[in-house]
Amino acid sequence: MLKMGRDWPLTFFSFLLLLVVPAFAAAPTDAERNVLTPEQILDLRLPSDVRLSPDARTAAFVITEPSTIDSQDKPGKTNIWTIRTDGNGPLQILPGSSGRDTSPRWSPDGKWLAFLSTRNPENLSEAGQLYVMAFENGQPICLTHVLEGVQQFRWSPDSKTIAFTTLDPNPKSPKNDDAVVVDDPRYMRLWNVTIQDHSVSQITRQDLQIYDFDWSPDGSELVLSAAPSPSEDQAWHLSLVVIRRSTGEVVRTLTSDVTSDASPKWSPDGRFISFLAPTPRKVPAWLAIVPATGGNIRLLQKDLRGTILAAEWSANSKQLIAEAAEGTQEALLAIDIESGSAQKITDLLNGPEFTSSFSISHGTIAYFDQTERSPNDVWVKEANASARKLTDLNPQTKSWPMGDVRTVNWTSSKDGTALNGVLITPAGFNSGAPYPTVVVAHPGWIAWWTGFHAIWWDWGQLLASHGYAVFMPNYRGAWGQGWKLFDTIADWGGMSLTDLNDGVDYLVREKITDPNRLGITGWSNGGFVAALTITQNQRFKAAVLDAPVTDFFACLALPSCAFLRYHLGADPYMNRSVYDQHSPITYVRNCHTSTLLIQGEADDAVPLAQSQEFYRGLKNFGIPAEMVVYPREGHPILERAHQLDLQRRALDWFDRYLKR
Repeated sequence: MLKMGRDWPLTFFSFLLLLVVPAFAAAPTDAERNVLTPEQILDLRLPSDVRLSPDARTAAFVITEPSTIDSQDKPGKTNIWTIRTDGNGPLQILPGSSGRDTSPRWSPDGKWLAFLSTRNPENLSEAGQLYVMAFENGQPICLTHVLEGVQQFRWSPDSKTIAFTTLDPNPKSPKNDDAVVVDDPRYMRLWNVTIQDHSVSQITRQDLQIYDFDWSPDGSELVLSAAPSPSEDQAWHLSLVVIRRSTGEVVRTLTSDVTSDASPKWSPDGRFISFLAPTPRKVPAWLAIVPATGGNIRLLQKDLRGTILAAEWSANSKQLIAEAAEGTQEALLAIDIESGSAQKITDLLNGPEFTSSFSISHGTIAYFDQTERSPNDVWVKEANASARKLTDLNPQTKSWPMGDVRTVNWTSSKDGTALNGVLITPAGFNSGAPYPTVVVAHPGWIAWWTGFHAIWWDWGQLLASHGYAVFMPNYRGAWGQGWKLFDTIADWGGMSLTDLNDGVDYLVREKITDPNRLGITGWSNGGFVAALTITQNQRFKAAVLDAPVTDFFACLALPSCAFLRYHLGADPYMNRSVYDQHSPITYVRNCHTSTLLIQGEADDAVPLAQSQEFYRGLKNFGIPAEMVVYPREGHPILERAHQLDLQRRALDWFDRYLKR
């Protein structure tokens, strides 16, 4: 008992202070709470675009370094590195790297390494110029000085020239005249540059908008995937044509039904051309070959339970080595072109941030792979040998607080279709004690995978380390499910919403998910799915929508949304109701979900007005809503400060509405 003498008020106050001070103690840091931070995620070194030398002794690839907070780097410096495939040498960076080096490509004779770079301070374009370097003790030499920069390039079979594409230059305008012409009529054309004297010549002069190309083995012809005009709505009306190298003249059309993702490849023996053929809804899902002289198209592995993402010819032209997604994993397959049968080479856990990059030479394959605890590294696999890991680019992730990643399976309540997805549970997960759960709708048609989930736009492990279960459903419309389900990407929210909610119901029944603490998020197409979901039911308490399509009719303001007109099959100016019935904005009055919208100010894929319109609709009906717009950013958010802010805001939003 306190003695009430003359000093008792001071003594009593001191006693109260002892009780109160802990309440004002500094909040524990993220390190003390053992949670993953956005800063850690943005400090990763990310590899891409691996290429084997013709003798298979060296792999060249790109590393994107972390950007700094005091710059507007987008996203950070990119350098080209090389490493010996026998594992006996160190990583080496290309000499003189000071800008953005990308797209390493070996000459067929192995003497040269070509690449794109902005290293010249007088570079004329963000796209970069074409450089070449003698691999043994050489220095980079700039081959081109084109105003619009080089977009793509391919070595000629004799290693003497390089074909490349570049955009027609803008006519010179008076100073400060920066008018922008809508539906830019400039073409992407094919050019050629010689290695010996750096002379540049134009190959295609006719009206062909070139998306991709490849050389014939004898160098006399090239195959192009091309559209009749630069208009983006023509990207759904491409042809596969063969041109004569000497004149650029089209000598034959192989098919008039490909998309911009066709990726044509000429077989080494000159007999066939492979490409990715579209399904009836123009989704590139079938691996196909066609005689180079013209003839019937043959589909390979048409009924594969997964999706072919990319393919390269073997040296003997008897097989195509393909990267395929199936369910929540990927694999490298060897596909026999005569029988169409496939043999698995190795399993992969590749994620879409580094998608579809592998290289073949002399029976050796270089590729990227990852684990749930580590992002991509370079691996090699030789015939009849085990795969070997060549790099360890981010050793720090091994000590990160990571949740468990696993595949979950459920069935559609409407038609019984077998579905799958990815579940990330927090460290120390207690089975039977329901957790607050965030559902993440997949972007585009990319299927979620059971690998590494800590990217600026993929918050799986970030959310899990803060106590959330994270559910990433592969509802129909994602790759990896066979072409018939993949083709339903144009379902635009019909059965896909049923699939998503059936998956949530499964997790609730398994007592993994607390039905009263549900959130949802998604980017781009995933933002659309999340926006439509919260207007169709009231189970979600919080949503974060990144660059969502919310009004199909208004989206047609940008040419990049021309796919909507193709998929919906209706003239929007004659039958607008078809567009409105698929649009989340039509049903915004039904929404009761607290929603945060995030988008880049200069987004040229999804108009900024899509988020603004939905935001105003939510405010009109009194729904708690916030919107954040990032200056200078396009569809992806690339500046480090913005990526940090984005992740913090999303985490705070879910904490605010799912944990209080």
